[in-house]
Amino acid sequence: MESLDVVARMLRGRLNAAAAMFLIVDFTGSSVVRLGAADDVESSEPPERVALPGTV
Repeated sequence: MESLDVVARMLRGRLNAAAAMFLIVDFTGSSVVRLGAADDVESSEPPERVALPGTV
């Protein structure tokens, strides 16, 4: 998770973006986990999981 924070910070700086987020597909391909940088999202909740079956 810390490495994602570093990459997100670098992307935000280079692209002058307000936020950076990564969508990571699980090994089965059945869902995506949405991860944001720690600077963008302060929450005690686990990362959001989005089911893929039936989506466009």
